[in-house]
Order: sequence, then structure tokens, then C-alpha cells
Amino acid sequence: GAQAVRRGEVGSGDRVVILGAGPIGLCCLMMARLAGAKVLASEPLEWRRALAANLGAETTLNPVERDVTTAVGEFTGGAGANVVIEVRSRPSRWWARPGGW
Repeated sequence: GAQAVRRGEVGSGDRVVILGAGPIGLCCLMMARLAGAKVLASEPLEWRRALAANLGAETTLNPVERDVTTAVGEFTGGAGANVVIEVRSRPSRWWARPGGW
């Protein structure tokens, strides 16, 4: 988690999308919040979404029930995320803004 946040150069005010709220995703969430970022966590399991919210995610969503692209657009005001952290082994860079990581 710390390595992903460091490599993404996450800072205060950044919008970070974390895909997967298992142990690694939750660690990324906590590190991003410590860096001052706002976080959207995408996770299909309700108990993990609840834990992500308790750990500081501003927004959580169930990607099975809600379109992630739409949710990211709403979360970022249409700008795209500064950083997308993928912890579910699927391509996701299309949600990052140009120049984002």
C-alpha cells in the first residue's frame, strides 16, 4: 500500500480510486488518506465496503451494481482520478486523467 501511494505521488487533495478493498486495497486506502487524498473504493463485498468507509473512503461502490466509469466521473467532477490503484488484477488505467498514474 505505501509503495503504491508513493509511486503514484499521491498528495493532498488528490482523487484516488482503489479497485479492490481487500487487505492490500485497505492499506492503500489508509496510506492515501494519510497523504491527504480523497478516496473512492470499489469492492463487490458489502462488509469490505463498510470497512473501507470506516477507514476513511469518501465514496464506496459495488462494481457489480454500479458502473465504475460513471462513479469515477461523479467522484472527480469529470476530471478523472489523479491515481488509480489496481489490486484486483484487471486493466483500469482508462479512469486516470491525462498525465495521471
